[in-house]
Amino acid sequence: MPDRTQRLLAVLPAVDRALAEERNFLDRAKDVWTDLRRGLLDVKQDPEQLEGMRLPDGNIMDNLWEFIMKLVAASPKHTKQVLEVLPVLLTPATPRWADAFRRTPGKGRLSLWRLAASPASQAEFDKVVDVTLQLLALKVPADELLPSEEVAAAPDFVRELLGRARAQGGVAWEGLRASGLGALRLEGGAETERAAESNAAAEPEALSNAAAGEAWTPSPATLAAAESLRRHPRGRRCGYAGEAAPAVATRVR
Repeated sequence: MPDRTQRLLAVLPAVDRALAEERNFLDRAKDVWTDLRRGLLDVKQDPEQLEGMRLPDGNIMDNLWEFIMKLVAASPKHTKQVLEVLPVLLTPATPRWADAFRRTPGKGRLSLWRLAASPASQAEFDKVVDVTLQLLALKVPADELLPSEEVAAAPDFVRELLGRARAQGGVAWEGLRASGLGALRLEGGAETERAAESNAAAEPEALSNAAAGEAWTPSPATLAAAESLRRHPRGRRCGYAGEAAPAVATRVR
């Protein structure tokens, strides 16, 4: 089996040197990042090599994460490339790299939600949600990763993240429920959540009747869902414009 770690090992000392450059960090970091990204992509197909590689003395893993955080904070345009390599570093096969990430201060600097606020595509939006859930499943504290006051500026991301985390359950959902972001899980709060649940059973019958031409007034929960769809990238891609609901719904042909 070929050793895929050589390029990554070669660039690690340059990561330390870039961090030591307070004034010219970004100038040095751009070139270092190009090599670091290539090195991480080399081990993408075999993460066990990443976990087992012999590292130079020092806080190499901690410094690598600090380098990534500092790079994104100084140059947000690199966030897409960072999103590409995060899953390489954060897999069940690489627990020591996940441990190093949990030790890293200022995790909110990663700011993945900024990509989700204006995604280039649905695939990019979904990737941001996927990687965020991956981080949370590794017991990264939600309040450290997702400062609620900042993340609230990306409401579609918040809805998708919380909805998927709730559906999946487990560590990610429990972490979000206990976080400040958990208070944003439904715009109307717990009362709206209870109303949505109580209306869920009634909606299918109402929709069926409406398809037959009978009058139907959508519930507040349905209207809220329609508004969410209108603003969601998937809804925009499908051409949903969010027009006012008619008194009689008709079957889509």
